[in-house]
Amino acid sequence: EEDNEEDCDRNDFWPHWQQDRVPLESKEERSASMLMVPKTMRIAPVLAVLLLALLALTEAQTVDRDSVWKCEDKPTYYSTLTGKEGDELEMELTSIVKQEYTSLSYQSAWESLNDLDGNGGNLDEVHLIYSDDFAPKQTGCLSGQCVWTREHVWPQSYGVDPEDRNTGASYTDLHNLFPVRAAVNTDRSNDIFAQITTSAGECLSDYPDCEVPAHPTTSITTAEWDERYWQPPLGKRGDIARVLFYMQVRYDGFEPNTANLQLVEDPPRTPSNEEPSTRVFGKLSALLLWHCEDPVDDAERARNDKICESYQHNRNPFVDDPSLVEKVFREYEGPRPPCFTTGGNITATSQGAAVGVPWFTSLALVALSLAADAARWAL
Repeated sequence: EEDNEEDCDRNDFWPHWQQDRVPLESKEERSASMLMVPKTMRIAPVLAVLLLALLALTEAQTVDRDSVWKCEDKPTYYSTLTGKEGDELEMELTSIVKQEYTSLSYQSAWESLNDLDGNGGNLDEVHLIYSDDFAPKQTGCLSGQCVWTREHVWPQSYGVDPEDRNTGASYTDLHNLFPVRAAVNTDRSNDIFAQITTSAGECLSDYPDCEVPAHPTTSITTAEWDERYWQPPLGKRGDIARVLFYMQVRYDGFEPNTANLQLVEDPPRTPSNEEPSTRVFGKLSALLLWHCEDPVDDAERARNDKICESYQHNRNPFVDDPSLVEKVFREYEGPRPPCFTTGGNITATSQGAAVGVPWFTSLALVALSLAADAARWAL
């Protein structure tokens, strides 16, 4: 009975001149029939398509509802990089990695490093960055008696603590902090990073009589020269390079007790804290080479993810998208790093997979285009 009532209602609503129409066959007659449909009926498809666009745009505001921090949704986090190059790209990266950044205390770094650099095979140990071995976890260092301490990869004296106050975002940035054997930390001091040896471990001509390894407890692939230059172990060189690339884009000197950090080929041997506005470190040629020769691995990605999700809520873009290195340092005039290419568009990537425009944005654009076409037909 309800179906019959609905049929009656439908017949009452539909104009009588349409109820008995015979289907038209010619193109001209089909066009004429469209014009005979009431205008309210012709606009209905337009409204439907516009509704689809509205739903897509609404989804853009609520994408990945399970993500607490912006850095957890990598496609959206990096979406503003599209079309940017050189200085404009670096400025945008700075803006991205600053958003939602949470500066932690230096004391809390002990527990953070226990987690970030823990030995997956032994939950009571941490991995030491230059020794390429392990040590028991610690929650502090009483009276200087400790196996390992907290290493600033970009040294404090080269701008991480420009006012000697042991404060500031750059001083406690976990991307720049790693567990290091205490004796090795002292030995490396604030040495500049450089490629000191050949692949066979022989001293290059620029570094005669270099010391291999750099310290009795470090990897055999480490080296030191003249207490001035330091070569990290083979499997950590790319990690260190990408840390320093991050530090350059993260710190522009506009926050309390931070400096504008820049990578150069020949930083001064004796840094000064008298002028904290711009501080330089390097060697850039070695860092670019190491970035190519030691690609991002799973451990580096996992550390980056954990810093985002659990600690300071930002990311190292050069771990997520290694190709950004060439795009930021495109004006570099030294020997061309082996992984650099020419040309190409700016795209953000995640573990090698390209990240384009989010799906909901594409859907919205398609829906709006369809709405425009429907509107032209309706009117």
